[in-house]
Amino acid sequence: MAWMAMRTLPAWLGRIRWRRKPGTRGGGQEGAASAEYALLLALVVIVLITALTDLGSAIQARLEGITDALTGAGG
Repeated sequence: MAWMAMRTLPAWLGRIRWRRKPGTRGGGQEGAASAEYALLLALVVIVLITALTDLGSAIQARLEGITDALTGAGG
């Protein structure tokens, strides 16, 4: 039984190599998945930049309010 597997395995692997074109990696599905991940990452980055910009503005306004309150109380 093992001798049969030893004889058929190289033939089977040869057929697999013959079907794939040299330099390709499995038919393009990996490329499509990579593009989807890149788009998702870009969307997440845009959302984070927007959120952090708005948060920065809110923090700045809050600190200005605190500064004005402290300046008004002391002067």
